[in-house]
Amino acid sequence: AHQPLDDKFPGLGLGRYGQWFNRHETWAEQAKAWTDYLARSCYMLSRGRFVADVLWFYGEDSNATAVYSRCLPDVPDGYNYDYANPEVLYDMVRVEGSRLVTDTGMDYKVLVIDPSIARMSFKMLSRIAELAGQGAVVCGSIPEKCASLTDDQERFDALRREVLAMPNVHSGQSCAKVLAEACAPDFIHDPAHEMLHVHRTLPDKEIYWVKNLSYDRFSSEVSFRTSGRTPLVWHPEDASVTPVSFRIENGRTVVSLDFESDDAFFVVFEGSAVMAERKVRPRKRETVLEVSSPWTVSFQEGRGAPKSVTMDKLASVTEHPDKGVKYFSGTASYSTTVRLPRTGGRVLLDLGEVKNMAQVSVNGTECGTVWKEPFVVDVTKAVRKGENTLEIRVTNLWVNRIIGDCQDGEEHPLTYTPMAFYKADDPLLPSGLLGPVVFKRER
Repeated sequence: AHQPLDDKFPGLGLGRYGQWFNRHETWAEQAKAWTDYLARSCYMLSRGRFVADVLWFYGEDSNATAVYSRCLPDVPDGYNYDYANPEVLYDMVRVEGSRLVTDTGMDYKVLVIDPSIARMSFKMLSRIAELAGQGAVVCGSIPEKCASLTDDQERFDALRREVLAMPNVHSGQSCAKVLAEACAPDFIHDPAHEMLHVHRTLPDKEIYWVKNLSYDRFSSEVSFRTSGRTPLVWHPEDASVTPVSFRIENGRTVVSLDFESDDAFFVVFEGSAVMAERKVRPRKRETVLEVSSPWTVSFQEGRGAPKSVTMDKLASVTEHPDKGVKYFSGTASYSTTVRLPRTGGRVLLDLGEVKNMAQVSVNGTECGTVWKEPFVVDVTKAVRKGENTLEIRVTNLWVNRIIGDCQDGEEHPLTYTPMAFYKADDPLLPSGLLGPVVFKRER
């Protein structure tokens, strides 16, 4: 929503449609870390062309949004698909061997006719008959009724019988069964963990985006339908690249991957694999020091909180007795001094739990911004043996301050919204640096 004023926070909203995303966000000054992540991800997901094994035809009398608003196509795990409307089948695809291909390089193994299609024009049935006659693999349900009063039902029935008699037309069979016979899955993972994948292919590399749909942390082997290239993991949050263990077998590459909670990253296959197997020694982390000293917490001005408070131990600011702290929304700066027994090697600062994002500075050196789990920052360049000054600037959301402004007796609200998004008795969101904050050494 457009924000014409600079004295109304968070400002105008779109009701239940969309969200605030503008200069009035509490975290607007820290947004670059997240938008850089989105930019890197979008760049990678636009490279090359999409790899899909299924071309899913949804009919002539509706649109994909209407047909699949409640339930997506029943494509088995490990495969991807593209939607097809009539124009795609008429003008964009041709058959090579048993595959449906396009001039843009798309290559599909199976054409699926959506089971929800109740009627079909004779023209469309003729096109499907043509594609199947040229060798395309077809499955799904071919409707019994023609769609137009100008079509001849007997003529439609005769052509339908011809199509159903073709050996490569599998009417009534599941997409999963037909696909399994046509090609192996592009992506195979442990079924105990729910995942998504997107595959992009280029002449010199294969790019897989892999997504952990759970909040679990785990390590697992994942099998990709590619071989002959060396896999690397590319992390979009900071563009770092890490080698991984893998082995090539039966025309596939099996890669050992570590997944953080709700994680997403890219596995990039490039170059020529000089060996069929590689083992990478896992990195080990040891605790150097858990920060137990008191914290001085300074609050952003103009947000209703005192200038600063002292916290002997970390907890959500919503537990503080001062109402200005309890309902605070904005950036709070946590400062303390610690003594490290030794340095050397790669030193990481694990912030534990953060609500909702944090900027870390050690001895006056900016070390990075983190906005998702794990809240870990590399502080190697900034730490030293002995005394170190630590500052962690934590930004939460507007929710708690809006709820605070709804409380009885609040005469000077700090926030403005055009409608009541929250009520006085709504639960507050945990906010601030919750920790524990631990220095770790990685080797």
